[in-house]
Amino acid sequence: MTANEITNELLHRMEFDDAKVQESLMEGRIKIDVVLPLARDLIGENGTTLAMFQHMVRKIVSKRIALLPQVDVDINGYKKMREAVLTEFANEVAEQVRVENKSVELKPMPSFDRRIIHMALAKNSCVSSQSTGEGDRRYIIVRPSSSL
Repeated sequence: MTANEITNELLHRMEFDDAKVQESLMEGRIKIDVVLPLARDLIGENGTTLAMFQHMVRKIVSKRIALLPQVDVDINGYKKMREAVLTEFANEVAEQVRVENKSVELKPMPSFDRRIIHMALAKNSCVSSQSTGEGDRRYIIVRPSSSL
């Protein structure tokens, strides 16, 4: 059984029978792209339902298929769109921190979002970023770089 078949089976059991699933291999990871008319039902607020769905797919895949690469699930290009929005936000925050020379604390966010923010800020030598807090209250602090 493939990751694609597992995803299709899970979607069918959740009554998303009109979903189209495509599997590809990118950078050593299996990417599952799901296209579906009512995507918001499976994406959820800020992608929380998508994160839970991806977690279920990963768990089932890891139990049924040994030694499989990491599996990433996206629905209607949500993750790509979210990455663009968060990267732009990170750049705006970096500019604010640079101009004001003052740290900024971002609101708590899921690990997927924090990772994107950290990656975007890592490209900017004027700021540094650090995650702090625990669980769903984990957030990022953006500081002016000490090298300035």
